[in-house]
Amino acid sequence: MAGVRFENKIVGLDADIKRLRSEIRDFARKVSDDLVVSLKTYTPVRTGTAQRGWRRKLERDGFTITNPVPYTEYLEKGTPRMRAANRGQGIIGPALRQTKGKYR
Repeated sequence: MAGVRFENKIVGLDADIKRLRSEIRDFARKVSDDLVVSLKTYTPVRTGTAQRGWRRKLERDGFTITNPVPYTEYLEKGTPRMRAANRGQGIIGPALRQTKGKYR
């Protein structure tokens, strides 16, 4: 008995996937740009070093935002003698809330 073979081809799917990936990349770029602006807004300024330290890197599946300035962690979490920035809320939480509000 001979086997039956079915084959489905979806024409144009590769172009749709490529377009969708491009749209996702554009959206990630826009959201990450807005988030970096918010992070800079919520970063306290004495010398401006921590504020200028925010860096964004676009990746295949999203983005990463970093700040290599050593004392940024203290601004975010506080210390035993100093509360966190923004009345104890830190930097990241308020920035995420502000950015999230734009995309609801």
